[in-house]
Amino acid sequence: LGKKTEQSIERLHEHEIELEEQVDKTTAHANGRLRDVGVMEQKSKQYDLQRQNVEQLLLQRGFDEELVHSKLVAQAKEVHALQEKKNALLQQLRYYQDLPPDVTLAKVVIEEKKRRVREAERKIEDTMALLS
Repeated sequence: LGKKTEQSIERLHEHEIELEEQVDKTTAHANGRLRDVGVMEQKSKQYDLQRQNVEQLLLQRGFDEELVHSKLVAQAKEVHALQEKKNALLQQLRYYQDLPPDVTLAKVVIEEKKRRVREAERKIEDTMALLS
């Protein structure tokens, strides 16, 4: 055979050896992964059993599902929303409580407020005119 052919065969043989080494490394790595997966499956089953045992124990001891964190958080949000609604209603009530009990006096107070609003609007218009 020619020198080039012998060199090509030698290179092919070197590549073959490299590929075999890579296959060995990859096989070892894959086997390690398979072992890891087996361990993870075992742990998963173990954790499931532990979780089921804990859930049974909680139920035996009278655990109330309403005390779960997510439900408590949801209830806290509801309470906050209701408090805001209550505060808005209290503010509205204060407006009515500020009115005198007599209807004629209430009308006088309302007219006074309307006059103040008109006066404020006039001042705003005057200021806007000065700015223009």
